[in-house]
Amino acid sequence: MKTKILSVTLCVMAIFMVSCTENNEYTKVIPKYASMVISADLHQMAEKGELEAGDGRMLIESFSKSVKVEMTQKELDVFDKVLSSPKEYGLDFGKKVYYFVTPEFEYNAILSSVSDYGKLKKLTDIFVSQHICEPFVEKDGICSSVLNEESVIIYNDKAFLLLSTMKDVSLDKMKEKAAEWLSNETSENYTITEEFSRMESSDVDIKMAVSLDCMSGDQVRTILKKTLPLGIDLKDIGYLLFVNFEKGQLKVDIENLCKTDETKAQFDKYKNVIAGKLKGRFLNKMVSSSLFYASASFDGSELCKMIVENKTLKSGLDSLEIPVDLKSVLSSVNGEFAVAVAPDGLLPQIAIYAEVDKDDILKEVEVYKMALDIANIRYGIDDGVFYMTNMDTSKSDESLADSKFGKDSKGKIMYFTVDFKALSDMLGLVGKDVVIVKIISEYLKSVTVYKDDILSSRFIYTSTDSKTNVLKQIIDLVRKEV
Repeated sequence: MKTKILSVTLCVMAIFMVSCTENNEYTKVIPKYASMVISADLHQMAEKGELEAGDGRMLIESFSKSVKVEMTQKELDVFDKVLSSPKEYGLDFGKKVYYFVTPEFEYNAILSSVSDYGKLKKLTDIFVSQHICEPFVEKDGICSSVLNEESVIIYNDKAFLLLSTMKDVSLDKMKEKAAEWLSNETSENYTITEEFSRMESSDVDIKMAVSLDCMSGDQVRTILKKTLPLGIDLKDIGYLLFVNFEKGQLKVDIENLCKTDETKAQFDKYKNVIAGKLKGRFLNKMVSSSLFYASASFDGSELCKMIVENKTLKSGLDSLEIPVDLKSVLSSVNGEFAVAVAPDGLLPQIAIYAEVDKDDILKEVEVYKMALDIANIRYGIDDGVFYMTNMDTSKSDESLADSKFGKDSKGKIMYFTVDFKALSDMLGLVGKDVVIVKIISEYLKSVTVYKDDILSSRFIYTSTDSKTNVLKQIIDLVRKEV
């Protein structure tokens, strides 16, 4: 657990420093085969969070409480001393801090740049004197030590590594592997990859590249492999994530990476499922007070083919025992599909619309005619559109077509949103003093996820405070809890 505390301390040190050089030799330490790499511009984040020098201790105390680790006064004093003048301890935290993982989480490490090898010894001497780690051993310009009998601290004149493992790997082997990475002078490292280049060209707060082979555990890996088409391995599918904290919003852009021709061919097949861009055909049939809205444009027959080809996915859907013939329902749809839910007393209003080219879906729904009639839910097919709804738009002059969500959804291939204002109003019926209701009403406005195309997605969290950076809102919340 001390490893986690030290990791956070290193990141907090980084927050209060400004970069003074452009030499990024230290990044060559990241092995080319790393399956997850995260880069954080902590100084930029500190400015957005409006952090002050005295906040360092607050962040460390908050983290130690969250992981249920009691820190002694002596330990807190040590971290206070380091945080008060981080430039005096040889780590160039003005540069980006990296976290990387090798396949199956065999190794995971925090990497930072070294600005002064001599000054860094002052920091490591403090760690040793306070029994945070064992005495350091120096060999061939590389210093190493053991932390809490579970992790390795190792550094040279360019890079500093805090290395851990989730596997049964000896400390000696960990030191050997870390020393190998530190000594790497070849071009065979992560910096030559397309992922690293894309990450470095972005100016967002946090960047992450990950492939599925970072997953640990034989069962998890076996399940994931079974869901992949033949000829595609876990390492062949990856993602790039770009996280940015803005005023009133947290945005995460996600891009699929196709690393082989086979993977690219598979994603080309997925394109056949898409039936075009959303036009918002059914937005005017849904009330503006809807707390949930989802829409997609797809060819149901092509989607069924894709499901049948994936034996694991088909088996999983079959085991759910869905009370309708899912193939009949999905294959009926060819075009835009939309669903919305709105609060309306004890029974919510619901609206489902879909462009269809066959009536099989209607046959499946008619089995539940009695229950639908009791709930006053109308259903049928009219001019190539299936509908199942009890939503009444006549009570308001506005519909979802007039809302920001409705306007934003047009031109996407998939769109999903939850309006937490409407949700908190509904939950408020059970009591405004309920904790979850208070949290939702005070901080959350909406969450939206959409896809512009088959390879890219965006997640947007919007807070109730549109004038303050979301990161500062999070920091202020932490201050309240400490």
